[in-house]
Amino acid sequence: MIKKFVFVFSLISSFVFANYDDSTFTYVSLPAIVDSIYIYGDSDTDTDIIERELTISIGDLVDSSHIYYDRERVFSLGIFTRVQFSVIRIDEKNTLRIYIEDGWNIWPIPFAYFQDNDWGRLSFGLDLLFNNFRGRNEKFRIKGGAGFDPSILFSYSVPDFVRSEEISLDVNVEYKSVTNRSVQAELYNGGVFDQKFFGTSLMIGNREDLFYKYSAYVGFLYIATPFFNPQISFHGDRIDRFGYSGIRFTYDTRDLIQYPSKGVSLFVDFQYKGIGNDAIDYSVFMFDFRNYESMIYGLTSKWRLATRQVIGSRIPFYDNSIIGFGERIRGHYNERKEGRSLYVGSFEIRHPIIDNFDVSFDLPLLPKELTTYRLELHTQVFADAGIIQKDNQKMMFKDLSKGFGFGFTVLILPYNIARAEIAYNEKLSPELILELGISF
Repeated sequence: MIKKFVFVFSLISSFVFANYDDSTFTYVSLPAIVDSIYIYGDSDTDTDIIERELTISIGDLVDSSHIYYDRERVFSLGIFTRVQFSVIRIDEKNTLRIYIEDGWNIWPIPFAYFQDNDWGRLSFGLDLLFNNFRGRNEKFRIKGGAGFDPSILFSYSVPDFVRSEEISLDVNVEYKSVTNRSVQAELYNGGVFDQKFFGTSLMIGNREDLFYKYSAYVGFLYIATPFFNPQISFHGDRIDRFGYSGIRFTYDTRDLIQYPSKGVSLFVDFQYKGIGNDAIDYSVFMFDFRNYESMIYGLTSKWRLATRQVIGSRIPFYDNSIIGFGERIRGHYNERKEGRSLYVGSFEIRHPIIDNFDVSFDLPLLPKELTTYRLELHTQVFADAGIIQKDNQKMMFKDLSKGFGFGFTVLILPYNIARAEIAYNEKLSPELILELGISF
């Protein structure tokens, strides 16, 4: 009912507000009761995409913390370059006014990286993203790579595949030829080798409310090894083919998903692998909990605990839990350890140097969406730890990898995040880390 009211009010307001200048209304001091909500701006995005992120409803008493939280939730969609909230008074009514500007929708992004920091292992390609291309926060992606690890990926996601029921849809198809990640497999083979992966998956999700989401998925994997070894491939023709299915639960109250300062995130996933293949029969369980708290003097603390556990009598090396790919311990960033289960934890404190600064340039030939963004610069100190458990063996404290350090993070939102960090291990040996994306 509230959403319908907001939609009707937005239509009416599009005519009313066009005739107002700053002298016809006043800004309201907070806290205040919200009598109506108005969404406008330089945007083709449907208003209900924004409404579904709001915790504020008509009739609520709101203060500056509520305004800040909801603004960050809307910005977290990753499709806007500017989001501004204000409460104004018109005709004795308090209106929550939300101004938005769409970001650039088509992103051809070239990429290049060196596997294991080896200059002879260069992978490169193009990542083409169609973002919010119909104003429904839909994403279609084509990513192609060549060089050391050639690959091609097609993915499509839409958060409201069935709009009335909050049903989402995610589809992925991927082919890649990758260098084997398992140290144990290298030992069995006597050296490095490549494997070809083809996979496809379909996921259906239901967003129960603003914070809860339940998902179920199915998929198929084709994994080809250039030779047959019963410890590496489970099928006699050196190719493993099997289906899998899983369920997933997420609970997420974070404010700015790209770089949170408040809230918690819980991710739980259980999948079974081996559908249609009697030789393969195992499960994978993943758990990830993250907490973010605002502190005094502008400081933010965050911590994380996570595990990945493979359950079954016989596990292929290509699905071992590995620290050194995906999961990394700063201080041991390029070290690989593998086994049945991994356990990792991290703690970090950061402080802004430049916080929430809107930047806009007027450059010839470039659209406004490409020259408008939100800039932030933060500095952080951190500590990481992680351990691998092999075949139900006891874990020893001496096997725990530990590291700590400091660094800087640059945010150019909604487009990207970059980090430069110095990390130290237990022996105080330093390493330089240059990465795109948030640590956690």
